[in-house]
Amino acid sequence: MGQWLLKRNTFNSWLSQHGPEGLWIIGKWGTGKSVLASAVIDSLLEHSHLEEETACAYLYCSSEYPFLSSSAVTGINSDKGISYKAILGSLLYQLYGALPQDWDIDSVVHFWRQGTALLETHLEQAVMHAITVLKRAFLVIDGLDELQRTDEADFRAFCRFIGSINQSISTGRVLVFSRPDYLDISSALEGMAVIKIDDRDNIADISAFVSQQVSSLGRMGRYEQQMKDDLIRRANGVFRWVSAVIHYARHLKSPRARGEAVNNMPPGLKDVYARILERILQQSHTNSSYAVKALIWATHAFRPLDSEELVDALSIEPGMTQIDEDDRIDVDKLCEDCYGLLELSDGGWQRSA
Repeated sequence: MGQWLLKRNTFNSWLSQHGPEGLWIIGKWGTGKSVLASAVIDSLLEHSHLEEETACAYLYCSSEYPFLSSSAVTGINSDKGISYKAILGSLLYQLYGALPQDWDIDSVVHFWRQGTALLETHLEQAVMHAITVLKRAFLVIDGLDELQRTDEADFRAFCRFIGSINQSISTGRVLVFSRPDYLDISSALEGMAVIKIDDRDNIADISAFVSQQVSSLGRMGRYEQQMKDDLIRRANGVFRWVSAVIHYARHLKSPRARGEAVNNMPPGLKDVYARILERILQQSHTNSSYAVKALIWATHAFRPLDSEELVDALSIEPGMTQIDEDDRIDVDKLCEDCYGLLELSDGGWQRSA
């Protein structure tokens, strides 16, 4: 997936030595921006490994749990999720591996040696200097708008910093993925080349995703192809809409009911989620109660809860002093009762809405 972007002239111009230093890719919620970012990052990492003193540094941002690269400093704390220092530290860590062997970071580490507090400005300067030393440095930021929900001041500072790299360093190539209509982002990225994702761009990716999702439903008989066609036609390029409808259809008992459900679902993603919430509340009192409590826990937790933590939280009743194994709720049944609004992955429980 994401190959259409790698073939786009605007992207290849940005990739070249003589193209624009910055590229901003805009898409509404659920249109597969992170999938595109992954395709770009994979391509750039392969490219950077082939050329000396060329690096690719990247960040995946999330309002619930701001994911950095797996090798980066996480910077998680209980008060504000992720710090601006951690973001800068991650970028510096990733760039450092591609720097010439005779380059060091004494300008940064001497603050630690002297016991002086390390400020954001020190890390900003170190990142900027690393980019200028490298022949080429690609910075890919996925979901920049998500950081606004973690800390407003850090979000604005990072936007300004990304903008300053784009405007002042010719060896730096900045690529940002975000939703539109964020004033701080648009101001910081002013002058960047722009690609706006629409449903015509990712039709091949949506088609492949739909085919995979419908196949996961099991036997669909003569309704299979019609369901695929209807999902592609009504998705308007939004992967999350397809995923939400599939989760809803998964609970229906017959291929006919699942196939017909597609055209009965509202077109907007928020309206689909509202329909799913109605369905959750129509379950038995016990099932709906557990599902609602699980969604509340996942929404208000400082970080994703792992499978054991959420099960413990839901299994505890007033007056309990310990949890018996027979009192623990079933994880698979909980997922089923949440109709896809809450999913268990390697990173813990994640809300899909």
